[in-house]
Amino acid sequence: MSLIKNVSELPFQPPKTLFGRAELLAQVEQFLTAKQAVLLYGVAGMGKTAVAASLAAQAIQKGQTVIWLHADTLDKILRQILWLYEIRAEQDIAAQVSSVLKKYQPLVILHDTHRHEEAAQFIWSCARNQSAVLLVNETATDGPWEPVLVRRLGSSDSQQLFTSITGTQPPESGSFIDYCDGHPLSIELAARQIASRAIDLPTLMTKLPTSYTTLRQRVLAVMDAAFHTLDTGNQGLLLALCANFSHGISADVIRVVINSSLGITQQLCQGVARRGFITLRTVGDHIYYRTHPLIQEFAVAELHANNRYAQAKNRLLDSITKFAKSNTVSRDLFVLEMDNFIGAAEYAIETGQPEALRVLVGVLNQQAGLTERRGYASDTQRLTAYLGNSVSIPEEVIDGEVIEEEASEAATDKPSSPPSSLPLIDAALRDTDVRSLEATLPKELNSTALIPADSPLITCQTLEIALQAASNRQDKPEMARLSVETGRCHAEQNQPDRAMLFYQQAIDLYQEMGDLANMLFALEHLALISQIVEGPEQTLKHTRRGFNIARQLSDHATMARFLILSAEAYAMLGDTNNAINGYKQAVKIHRNMNNQEETGIALGKLASIYMDCNRYREAAAALSQAISLFNEIGRKDLHGRALGNLGTALGHLGRWREAGQRHAAALHLARELGDGDEELFQLRNLAYVAEAEGLLNWAVNYNRQALYLAILARDGIAISDLTFELGRLLSTEEETIPQSAILLQHSIGLNPRMEALRLLETVRSRMKKQEKNYPVETDIYTYAAASYPNADLKR
Repeated sequence: MSLIKNVSELPFQPPKTLFGRAELLAQVEQFLTAKQAVLLYGVAGMGKTAVAASLAAQAIQKGQTVIWLHADTLDKILRQILWLYEIRAEQDIAAQVSSVLKKYQPLVILHDTHRHEEAAQFIWSCARNQSAVLLVNETATDGPWEPVLVRRLGSSDSQQLFTSITGTQPPESGSFIDYCDGHPLSIELAARQIASRAIDLPTLMTKLPTSYTTLRQRVLAVMDAAFHTLDTGNQGLLLALCANFSHGISADVIRVVINSSLGITQQLCQGVARRGFITLRTVGDHIYYRTHPLIQEFAVAELHANNRYAQAKNRLLDSITKFAKSNTVSRDLFVLEMDNFIGAAEYAIETGQPEALRVLVGVLNQQAGLTERRGYASDTQRLTAYLGNSVSIPEEVIDGEVIEEEASEAATDKPSSPPSSLPLIDAALRDTDVRSLEATLPKELNSTALIPADSPLITCQTLEIALQAASNRQDKPEMARLSVETGRCHAEQNQPDRAMLFYQQAIDLYQEMGDLANMLFALEHLALISQIVEGPEQTLKHTRRGFNIARQLSDHATMARFLILSAEAYAMLGDTNNAINGYKQAVKIHRNMNNQEETGIALGKLASIYMDCNRYREAAAALSQAISLFNEIGRKDLHGRALGNLGTALGHLGRWREAGQRHAAALHLARELGDGDEELFQLRNLAYVAEAEGLLNWAVNYNRQALYLAILARDGIAISDLTFELGRLLSTEEETIPQSAILLQHSIGLNPRMEALRLLETVRSRMKKQEKNYPVETDIYTYAAASYPNADLKR
């Protein structure tokens, strides 16, 4: 958090085009220019924050500084303003702030400040006629400000917003615009799903209940439809992000929540951000994610519906506590996460978790000077008092600052996502990472060569000091080596911008020394970081350069890795032809090197691009080759996933019997390996194939087995989906209609989706006409276990 003097530093970036708000912007700007406070108010999701960001951008372009606060008390507002100007608070804080505002005249934005009386007191005592103040809130109240309503968009502006995102104007767009009734967030969220090809507009419209009359009902219906276009993994990630204790959360914390590396965490969150569910920004050396309050409200309701709210909150509390104990909380990160630390501590009190409370209060006390300067002293004192003032300060704290150490971090494989209603390409094969750079790390650059066995863990700061010493000696080999190590350290600490600087420095030094091999290694790291920081276009520049150097050195393995990185970048840009060519070349190189595993993985990636382009025959051919290679080297896990993906490709070709054979073989391997997720995945694929062939009894049997596994895994989303699928299948036969009703009721209890409610209404109507009573099993576990082989062993 700092004084904002560049538009890129705003916590919310203004949209390139703000449709239908020209008059509103002019009106508010006129008030602000006259140093008159303005209260922007309106329904959640109406675009108030976008308007505020646009006004802030206009102020910055005129040379004005912006202060954007999320403070909810007068003391926090005053202290944070002084903190931003690096002024120590004295006895008369209000007079200090008044003087500062009079001197610098910033635009002060109080975002989502619910205590209007505190904001009014701030304006009366400090800002009136001194500096422009903009408040953003849902409701309007009387006060020393001009209330300005942010209204719904008109039909024309709504259509322009929709078209600007999707690039299309389908015939159904008029009906959809009418349904959203000028609500920008709903329009944008739906448009982003359509633009990403996760769903088309006609299908989306079928999921929106026409019986809903209020705007709020329709907004939540659009969110529900958009949410269910995400795969299960991204749904879980979004729910984790929305379970936080404040308005946002950093990548440093969320990676602990999802137990992943920083790089993978950023990539996953970037995918959710592209779909419009979260926003992200860089704050210093950290990436911070925010969710809109409406989306957060929807997600919390989703967690409650699946009986997972307490689980999600407790997992976040455990993760924040673990993160706090790691001693890696830098000053900037502490400022970012302060609200989460306090919110987590309050939750620990509510749920009776004293150990977590002790750790969190300890962290707050470690930074006592900073908490006081930002207006959080009373919160810390209150929490400390609850512990009976028994919180001790660790010995590592010196003068109120924490000694930072590098956190060890183990990257985990990205789990595969179970299918929705259609068989999916198994993410575990599609997203198999290119061989870890750690495995190819030159011996002279390996971090263990730098750190003696009895040395303490080296920090980025220590490495930079060593690098400066090498620079003073003009020891260029040592400078280059330490630049790579420092870059890696910053990358692991979620500081990709700084990591890129050190990697680039290493590249320049190695180039100057003519050391192409080590230059290539640093360039490969730079290309990977570039995917996160700079985007696919810049990544392609690095991969082309790296490929040419690798070719010059006849380093074929590295050439193949750069080709795969290039193909991934082209795929992100939508250039499927170049992506396909890149994967093909990588396959050829690995094949010539007789590297069967890497050849198979590259073939799997090639097949995924073919599938995305509906080129199923070519996908099937690539997967058949991959299967042969994985079978030959005994990689049963990859063999099974490739078999399942081949089944999906054959299904799209209408070759259902062959598809079923592949899915059955994949199921056999999953059971042999004890891979429950893959087993459930293939059972659902088999159910889909069986239904396509008209074998409804087999479809029911496979879905019952899958339901059994979902119950064992306590996967509420999968249980909801499977009970719905079973209810739908059983609703077609007279004697199974009562069982269908039981299953649909269970599905609705977990997730009250409209299609399930409608089907249950139809089923109950038919049950009323039945003259005969048919047997039912009301216990879902018993019903599912009856179809699963050796269910008692699983129990």
